[in-house]
Amino acid sequence: MRYIDPQLVSQNLPNGWDEQAQEAANAVAAAQPQDRSAEVNRHGEVWKDLKDTLKRASNDKCWYCESIDIRSDNAVDHFRPKNAVAECPAHEGYWWLAFDWENYRFCCTFCNCRRVDQATGQDGGKADHFPLRDENRRAHTPADNLDDEEPMLLDPSVPADTGFLWFDENGQAVPHPICNGPNSYPYKRTEASIRFYHLNHPGVVDQRKALCSQIRRRVQEADHYFKKYSDNDGTARAAFDDAISDLKGKLAATAPYSATARAMLMGLRGMHPVVEVILNT
Repeated sequence: MRYIDPQLVSQNLPNGWDEQAQEAANAVAAAQPQDRSAEVNRHGEVWKDLKDTLKRASNDKCWYCESIDIRSDNAVDHFRPKNAVAECPAHEGYWWLAFDWENYRFCCTFCNCRRVDQATGQDGGKADHFPLRDENRRAHTPADNLDDEEPMLLDPSVPADTGFLWFDENGQAVPHPICNGPNSYPYKRTEASIRFYHLNHPGVVDQRKALCSQIRRRVQEADHYFKKYSDNDGTARAAFDDAISDLKGKLAATAPYSATARAMLMGLRGMHPVVEVILNT
């Protein structure tokens, strides 16, 4: 997960989208409570029309796990669920946010849909989940203040949230050491996010682990060539530059699992000072 600047969405809304969204919101607000869910779903083209804009904001990557899957029809997730809330059965969903682009997140099928991995028995997927630190502070109507809520899920559109997520060399998503242990609110939020976003789905973990192996090997090569380069071996310069360029590319916003790449490089900086060349540029 890496930070997604909301301005990348707001500055690229399709022509006429605001008006379309407002018309849908008005129709839902005018519907009887028992008809709201159906009315929300009837206007599903509103968020679907914004999918390409959300996708471009993250360079085609899932906002939660950074996967790129060109074979999947990725979804627009409502960060606050539009029709129901799994943690509060009596809740009608945040229907008044159904057409608010600030509540949209572009995500892959594994992060969005509840499913169980047949090999491990591990379940995940956000679906209608939106846990809070204190259920008594949940907003139930448009008049309630959303700022009173304390979400247990990390939000990629909040700069500080993405920093709580870290990755080990085996490709596992884990809470960042800054979270200060299992009893802290940031630690619990990160654990909940890993679970509900299915960030440790075996397929994704395998890809992250492979990336970490590539980075370790490339850093060792860069270290080797830098020592030769420092000893005035001019032939080593091109190989050193190539290794650095490759590693920098893995940190790019366009690269899948770039947050994992950064975590891996940060972990190697003590043993391989050459990593500073990559991180400082």
